[in-house]
Amino acid sequence: MKIFTKAIAGFLLVIGISAIGLATLDLLNAKRDAAKKRGAMVALVVLGIVPAGVGGYLLWAMIDNARRQERGRLRAAFFQLVKAGQGRISAFDFAMETGLAIDDAKLYLDERAQKFYAASHIDDEGGIVYGFQLGHADPKTLFDSSDPTAPTYAVLLKTVPSEQEEGVLEVLQELMQVDADSIKDVLGEPLLPVQIGVTQAIAQDYRKRLEDAGATVLVVLE
Repeated sequence: MKIFTKAIAGFLLVIGISAIGLATLDLLNAKRDAAKKRGAMVALVVLGIVPAGVGGYLLWAMIDNARRQERGRLRAAFFQLVKAGQGRISAFDFAMETGLAIDDAKLYLDERAQKFYAASHIDDEGGIVYGFQLGHADPKTLFDSSDPTAPTYAVLLKTVPSEQEEGVLEVLQELMQVDADSIKDVLGEPLLPVQIGVTQAIAQDYRKRLEDAGATVLVVLE
């Protein structure tokens, strides 16, 4: 389907641009009479501008759709790795998971770190590790030593009714310490991690506040 659409878009662009060029030459030709120039004007619109516009739109729509799919793929990989790492994610792991170059992976995670309440440090091997706490707690604590036997929980946002979205966004802004636009960008993600690696008491508090705002929330033992 993509190949067919690309072929159609290319065909229309070639036809349209060619017709625009020929019709323009006719219009600029002083030897053409008024009737021929009117015909050239019709050809310019019908055979030139319209096909070129449709072809250009099809091509733009394909590019835009590919970009949106790529953004969705990177977001899904990002949240999957953050969840698996209990808030920690390295540029190397993200590059391996997504197929990005390491510099592009760092750039993506740097942008995420600016949007979310995040911290970063250099590991023993010289790689960059990011900590996304996504809540009130200092994300730097993700790099501190802790009792590995202590149970931790993840708070996952399951659904948000459209009529309750504004109230839920306000609560998420407070809990995640990020701006509304950043939250809207990921609000449609399935099982959005709101908080990771917290005690049961904190997890239940988050769930209550979000459910009071109208959201459906899951608390999962990690």
